[in-house]
Amino acid sequence: MLMLIITNCRHIANDNSERTNSDDEENEKISDVINYHRKWIVIKDEEKNQKQQMEVYISELGDTIYNQNKFFVNGKLDSTKSNFYELDLSAKTNGEYKGKIKIHSGYIHNIESPITRRRLQLYLLNREDSINTDFESINMNNIKFSYSSSNDTLIGILLDMIEIDTVIDGENMVRLLESRYYLDNKSETLNTLINEFEKNKN
Repeated sequence: MLMLIITNCRHIANDNSERTNSDDEENEKISDVINYHRKWIVIKDEEKNQKQQMEVYISELGDTIYNQNKFFVNGKLDSTKSNFYELDLSAKTNGEYKGKIKIHSGYIHNIESPITRRRLQLYLLNREDSINTDFESINMNNIKFSYSSSNDTLIGILLDMIEIDTVIDGENMVRLLESRYYLDNKSETLNTLINEFEKNKN
């Protein structure tokens, strides 16, 4: 049985048309860490009474990454066209935090084949800025986690991986659908995981 991998990647738009290759090379030499400004934007279609809220990460280099989206029709959330997460974070003691993330994946409603397995994989940056990958959830739409930090800043990435059985040209295959969500609870972030995953994607 073979595996077919399909990644649901957010579109990256480059708003700086005058940036040259030499500029890119120089920026990489200066630092691999890029500062991002995170915010929500709203796109409205008054005629159809539709509204879409989109979370975007805008880098200091002028690039835009689309992360979450919520689609509304007549003021009601359309779950089949929305992809977002809910974050519940609380403090414990001595710089220890715990939380829970719930995923709302609209594309699941459009999958015709039965889902055989779903895995949520959470990567977080801890106090020493090393990656903690100990958080995993199987066949659920939520994941619990804990981490250490000198403040309440949360930085990470969540991978949502779904496996379904399919047949292509008469051959049984496993189809893997992967979505990623960058996680931050501050409007300004130095989320180095964004750089790593975007580089590997290209």
